[in-house]
Amino acid sequence: MNGWKKSAGTTASERILAEFGEKAFLSLWSYPNPYVNDRTRRELCDLLVVFGNDIILFSDKFCEFPESGNPKVDWRRWYRRCILKAVRQVLGAESRIKRDPGGIFLDPDCSQPLPFPLPALDHAKFHRVVIARGAEEKCADHHHRETGSLAVKTDILAEGHECTAFTIGKIDPHSYVHVFDGAILEILLSELDTVADFVRYLDNKENLISPRPILLADGEEDILAYYLANIDEIGDHGFQFPDTPPGIKFQTGLWKKVRTNPQYLRRKQIDRVSYVWDQIIQEFSSNHIKRTAAAGNFEGTAQFEPALRIMAAERRTVRRGYSHTIMRDFAQARPDETACTVLIPENSEKYAYIFLAVPPPKDRDYQGYTKLRRNMLRGHAKVLRSMRPDLERIVAIGSEPITSPGSSYDFVFLDVSQWTNSDEEEARLIQHVTNILTRGEFSTRQILEYPPTPDVEIR
Repeated sequence: MNGWKKSAGTTASERILAEFGEKAFLSLWSYPNPYVNDRTRRELCDLLVVFGNDIILFSDKFCEFPESGNPKVDWRRWYRRCILKAVRQVLGAESRIKRDPGGIFLDPDCSQPLPFPLPALDHAKFHRVVIARGAEEKCADHHHRETGSLAVKTDILAEGHECTAFTIGKIDPHSYVHVFDGAILEILLSELDTVADFVRYLDNKENLISPRPILLADGEEDILAYYLANIDEIGDHGFQFPDTPPGIKFQTGLWKKVRTNPQYLRRKQIDRVSYVWDQIIQEFSSNHIKRTAAAGNFEGTAQFEPALRIMAAERRTVRRGYSHTIMRDFAQARPDETACTVLIPENSEKYAYIFLAVPPPKDRDYQGYTKLRRNMLRGHAKVLRSMRPDLERIVAIGSEPITSPGSSYDFVFLDVSQWTNSDEEEARLIQHVTNILTRGEFSTRQILEYPPTPDVEIR
């Protein structure tokens, strides 16, 4: 079976958005320029992200800012042409999905449907994002700031935007639409470059706005900075305030303060290892999309996607901790021995990861080696379930040792929620014969997002 082909964006700004989407949301869940299968066969939106129950609809518009000499008229024209048109597109896309969730395709001919179904509408959560480009320089001049980000003032409603230049409030009275310029999108998707982190920010911001008549910020970057600097006792970001004021004004220049903080800079540095996690996901996603996965890895997308989504749902900080543990354990292993790392999240999600680095036996060809490796993954997963009866899902990844000249991956997913007496007997026999998972390969350590720096606090 041939793979499927996605659009790369039809305009320069859409191509930038598609690249951001591929990097942050990963290839299996981001779809530039999808189409609807009706008589018009028009574009649904500029980027569609589908991840579990979350559906993110992006509309990206670039419009030159007018130069009529009348600033009020110029703003009104640009707002209508760029922002309002994009808002109507994402709201229309949401409405279209709700009418016919099965009528979304990847290509203009509507020959390639989405590779997996959208979530049930009674469980779907829509997020609406508009990217408005072309007015950054004028916006910076208007607000006398370095950045050209639009100000936020949530008591501006609907038509009120036309007479309040370079400021965004609530454009639609029923559905909140996030409006960002291109520079802010780049900041957001460099700081919140996983689906979990990005969606959590959108949700927190909407929850902050909904009960309050007014929220003020000179730019989205200051809202983001406050969010990044505030972490609760369980490690989640949010907008914690000592009381519940009817209105909130975010400190001007907070983003500049946060991005020069030593703890923040240290976090960015040590986050680099976390992209090992992304690379593994992208490897499996790319092979699956191109239909180049090795025998034993390939399943229908409807079965494959939920399994890989477990990995992709991890936040950046968690990916860093897991990647560091895997790389450390694999580096410490002897070249001729199998390295094993078991990662069990601290939360109660009832899943775990197994990573094996298996040296290729000299007496087997490559096909025999990968078959052996997949069998080892299944064996480890079954033994782990026997040792941890609370687990329901196990993701197992196999590769060559890190010292090998080449590398490949095997992916095994076991749903162990329905565990039988026969399964238990098999798992105990495997452990008795192989002696696997008896040397403390488990890791459940706490991961701090901002590493301690003497006398410095990120606030």
